[in-house]
Amino acid sequence: MHICYKEESEEEVTFTVENIKELQFEMVNGGVRYQDIPACIAYVILKADTNPQKLFYFSIHEDYVLLNQTKAYDFCNQILKHIGERYSIPIIYKLSVDTKEKQNISAFVAVYPFILFAIIALLYFLTHQQ
Repeated sequence: MHICYKEESEEEVTFTVENIKELQFEMVNGGVRYQDIPACIAYVILKADTNPQKLFYFSIHEDYVLLNQTKAYDFCNQILKHIGERYSIPIIYKLSVDTKEKQNISAFVAVYPFILFAIIALLYFLTHQQ
């Protein structure tokens, strides 16, 4: 069986069930138009490429306290559970799936304070030199 995924601005991604290592999903705050509704993002982890590939994304407008106690969580879990059982693929819920985009942002956030400090120190020394 082939699975195909295409986001509006990206190229089509196609892979076979045999190449899937596991399915992961995370819950996030914010839908496409609303910022405070629970949304689910499901990813495919391939055996050859461990970078998570987005499989689907959806949100359900509902009141909630914890993201893992929402209808969106239950619905996503049921979809992935069905796929996992049918094709013997493990399913993992994560608080945050480590995508390349998140790793790049984390690296930037870790380096940014040092760059900012260096610029401030340089400006200080340049303005206080005589």
